[in-house]
Amino acid sequence: MKNCESILGKKILEIREQKGYSQQQLATKAGLSKALITHIETGKRYPSEKALKKIIEALEVSEDKILTEDVKNEFLKKIAEEAKPSEVIRAYRQIVKNDK
Repeated sequence: MKNCESILGKKILEIREQKGYSQQQLATKAGLSKALITHIETGKRYPSEKALKKIIEALEVSEDKILTEDVKNEFLKKIAEEAKPSEVIRAYRQIVKNDK
């Protein structure tokens, strides 16, 4: 089953490989541990907002290149399953605001 962690991780892996970086090179460039990069790419962990920003900067890509519609939709689905209705509404508004 697809989930936001695995979709996001695969996207980061794909871009990292296109750039010719090893996991260690990306980790060093982003100031993160190689273990964290491995867990993100394999879908075992979802990066914090801070870690995701560091990865985006290290890969020298736009946020939209990584946060595709698939990732956003899966993230919303995950929030809807786990969060309170008020949190879902807040997250949706933030995503809509960022898309403008």
